[in-house]
Amino acid sequence: MLNQEHRMLPLTRLWDWDLAATTSLHSQSVRVLLHALPFSALIGHYIVSSVFLIYTRRDSLSRRFSLLPLLFLFMVQAGFSPLLSINRIGKACLTMVAFMNLLHTCNLLILLGVDAADIENEVLYRPPTCVREKVCGALYLLCSFRGIRTKWQAKNTPIFPSFFGDSKSPNPLQFCVRQGAIAVWQLLANAVILLYLQNGVPPKSTCVQVIPAVVEFLGLKLAVWPIAWLSFFRMLIDSTYRLVSVVSVATGISDPTHWPPAFNSILDVWTLRRFWGLYWHQWLRWPFTAAATLFTQRVLRMSRPTLLRRYIHTFCVFTLSGLLHLVNDIYLGVHWQQSGSLLFFCSFTLGFVIEDSIEALWVRFERGFEPKDLGEVSMQMNHKGQAAKVTARSTRVWQKVLGALWVWSWMSVTTPVYVVPMIQSACHHRVVSDMLQMTQYVDPGMGVLALGIGALYFWLNFQVAL
Repeated sequence: MLNQEHRMLPLTRLWDWDLAATTSLHSQSVRVLLHALPFSALIGHYIVSSVFLIYTRRDSLSRRFSLLPLLFLFMVQAGFSPLLSINRIGKACLTMVAFMNLLHTCNLLILLGVDAADIENEVLYRPPTCVREKVCGALYLLCSFRGIRTKWQAKNTPIFPSFFGDSKSPNPLQFCVRQGAIAVWQLLANAVILLYLQNGVPPKSTCVQVIPAVVEFLGLKLAVWPIAWLSFFRMLIDSTYRLVSVVSVATGISDPTHWPPAFNSILDVWTLRRFWGLYWHQWLRWPFTAAATLFTQRVLRMSRPTLLRRYIHTFCVFTLSGLLHLVNDIYLGVHWQQSGSLLFFCSFTLGFVIEDSIEALWVRFERGFEPKDLGEVSMQMNHKGQAAKVTARSTRVWQKVLGALWVWSWMSVTTPVYVVPMIQSACHHRVVSDMLQMTQYVDPGMGVLALGIGALYFWLNFQVAL
């Protein structure tokens, strides 16, 4: 009976049903394809880059043409990331990774000319026995923005803490336990900070009123901003790094020696150069420095090491950093005209000029009154993972204090230009709403108590430094 009724339906109605079903299926297929494109482009980038690193010569013409598929994959990954149905932070991270991968791979393929022999000497330390080892070595270089344990290792890479002793390779179990425990403590600390700030903001505050309300609640104005760089921002980045290292080592993907600390000590910061070049993470240093060197030497033809070239080189590095964070702001919902990323990062070139001038004048003044000293010895990690002694001119305590006040003052003035538009946009687009909801499960009193006990335990047993 149903078949007879079905046959009696008009042909046009049956056609409409088939067309609607086909259109719906087609739209779902297109949606799935668009969502898969950014991740497919990311995987494709590593495949294409590995092939060119392993199977092409450093001076071959094919390496020049490798930029075309890499640029195409970058545009696909960055262009289709906004279509993903994920949090804006995830979209921003995916696009920033595409930006970094493009610069880093161009540095390896074109500027440094890394080939299969370099992979054998700097990563594998022996002739590869199969294609899989070659691919793993190439992928390690592509993923290691700091070039850990290679001759290209980024300057001022932190050494492993004394907790691991003098062993060349930390024990994987000890490494994972220590990294995981510290990461959990940092996440709890950030949750307590957010909860504390939430309590100081009136419930019906608009996004524009959030920042003034927080500043008024803390009783501070400009001085609050450097605290964010020393605590919240650092712990947010560092906890993510530690958790990724735990997963990587626990699954056997990598070795603990590939995961040195991300940050140096806060106590090392008494100039702006030391803030960015020593204290802060060095993930951007290698690719950005290489790109800036290419511009100053090959485009501007500035081969001689002059003071002008030094500052132009620095300006290029921080301009690239500003562009990277501008992309991050745009994907977080900040209009490019309202973003302060470029102004914030490029301003540090002026800050370097000011502090370099003051230091030069002081050295010239001091030279006539004091004998030359031997300098102080600091420790850095060389590309073999060993502690290397670096002699530097000694700095007195009062000079460090004065320098720290200078850094604090500069960061107090410049940070709001960068952070305020980003926070207001995150509030407007509810980017961190899930994170704020999670903080409601944290009891402030118990959280502070747990942080205090954890900090004491880490200081006594894990030998954690500031």
